[in-house]
Amino acid sequence: MKHHSLSKNVNILCAFFISVFLLTAFAIYSSTRVNAAPITGFTAGNIIDDSIFYNKNSMNVTQIQSFLDSLIPNCDVWGTQPSGYGGLTNAQYAQQIKGWPGPPYTCLNKYYENPDNGDTSYEKGGGAFAGGLSAAQIIHDAAQTYGINPQVLLVMLKKESLGPLTADSWPLKSQYKYSMGYACPDSGPGWSANCDTSKAGFYKQMMLAAWQLNYYKEHPNDYRYHMGWNNIQYDTDPACGTKSVNIENIATLSLYIYTPYTPNDGALAAYPGTASCGAYGNRNFFAFFKEWFGDPRLAVVGVIADGYNSNIWLGKPLINAVCELRDGGCYQLFANGSIYWSPATGSQVVRGGIKDKWVSSGFENGALGYPATGELVASDGSVYQKFQGGIINWTSASGGRSFATDIFTKWNEWSGQKGFFGKPTTDSICNLRNNGCYQLFAKGSIYWTAGTGAQVIHGGVKDKWISSGSENGTLGYPTSGELSAPGGIYQTFQGGLIFWSTGAGAIKFTNDLYTTWTTYGAESGFFGKPTTDTLCGLKNNGCYQLFRTGSLYWTNTTGAQSVHGGIKDKWISVGLENGALGYPTSGEIASGASVYQTFQGGTINWTPSSGASVVYN
Repeated sequence: MKHHSLSKNVNILCAFFISVFLLTAFAIYSSTRVNAAPITGFTAGNIIDDSIFYNKNSMNVTQIQSFLDSLIPNCDVWGTQPSGYGGLTNAQYAQQIKGWPGPPYTCLNKYYENPDNGDTSYEKGGGAFAGGLSAAQIIHDAAQTYGINPQVLLVMLKKESLGPLTADSWPLKSQYKYSMGYACPDSGPGWSANCDTSKAGFYKQMMLAAWQLNYYKEHPNDYRYHMGWNNIQYDTDPACGTKSVNIENIATLSLYIYTPYTPNDGALAAYPGTASCGAYGNRNFFAFFKEWFGDPRLAVVGVIADGYNSNIWLGKPLINAVCELRDGGCYQLFANGSIYWSPATGSQVVRGGIKDKWVSSGFENGALGYPATGELVASDGSVYQKFQGGIINWTSASGGRSFATDIFTKWNEWSGQKGFFGKPTTDSICNLRNNGCYQLFAKGSIYWTAGTGAQVIHGGVKDKWISSGSENGTLGYPTSGELSAPGGIYQTFQGGLIFWSTGAGAIKFTNDLYTTWTTYGAESGFFGKPTTDTLCGLKNNGCYQLFRTGSLYWTNTTGAQSVHGGIKDKWISVGLENGALGYPTSGEIASGASVYQTFQGGTINWTPSSGASVVYN
């Protein structure tokens, strides 16, 4: 007779064996556990959420394999490890003392089976072989075929198998035969197990158990228990009594059909041990699932699931999803980070130092808004994450720093912390004139506006700019980085530029005066080094600048003109731009041995013999 048919009586008999089988397996497991810790959070009518129980995509094959490897890091395939009995190895103890088979002893994470002919790793040398499917693959295939969460199958394997297989570092082949407790009703003599040998083997057990759980979902009314209120026994012995349980969902109903007992208060308090009239299958399912994957009532569903299924390393959910955030957003907290979702950004993971910085900035309600990407790697190897309103960069040296996006891009171009500027010493600050932003670094600064973009400024040029009023002065914001110039470097600004050289230091220019000076050869030319900044505020908004061997004067109508030597001395004597001559309108013009220069109100002539003379218009 099949283990699971539509007969209620047969199903209940099968469930009796499962509980006995579980007690045996649990006794072996609990022999290594000595401290009882009461189960907290167990609700008899809601053991696991439906959305979790039937989430077949919670783990892929690689993730299942990695999980099994973490459970059994050291498999004693050949039984060479000490057994703890009389100096014998595990293999010697098994064969000489217990009369068990010799090696190989294939652990669950190294187990393979060919479903077509039943060959296993035990016959094939203790590991993978051609045609064999790994235990991880078998679990995954069962989950996908029948729509059961592979986490559920792993937990049931732990609670049903001898050893259990999920912890045994040198299991016998016999432990795999009925590893899911399937097809073993306790209908033999004296309520002994009467297992159906045609259902033996790890592959069959896993596939049939997953099939059975799916069958319960599709035929919930074919069994003694049903949704709503049920009287459920505490133990196989009816004298132990019953508890009225309101079964709230199909997943919990399925667990009770598979293992038809509910734990009493003593069993809950004694975990992982036993108690009078105690049954442990559903208690252990809840405890094992919570230990491995988090509270089985905390579902990862909907928009959050899209991000979680590709980031299973986030671990256990700590709360259910909350969807009452700004702009219809949602979030859910996990052991190793959080997922935030909004219609504009999708599901994004945020964690660690980046999350701490984001939290301090006001979460999604702050200037950064929702995360728009996961973590990315910067040019210097640090990590950063994009948000709707900017970027957070994190390193162990500087912690978390928030950046305006364009400022981060510029800093990253300069190789971040390992580049010229070094680590940031402030966040991006965006309360400047014209909605500008800036950020300070160990060796310089970056300033940004929508009109000028992000520009680097540092050293002597920066010092000069600050002394002139920074972005609030006549120069305004920088419009370039440093550029090469004859004898030094210069940087352009909205209202002019700053030239720097080792000889002259930092000098402020208007654009026209700088261009004219450079046409004369800059520091190496006729005028030599500047001895003043460009000075404006003269009549008719004129500007001038003094150099070692001359001067430059500028107005909007006359342009930048040079004046020097005897002609300059004469112009000074008649009142400069405030006199009748006004501003120069040309540079010096040679005429034989003499020179002359035109002004708004006349001309100054100069000859070696008579010096300078004025001719007014």
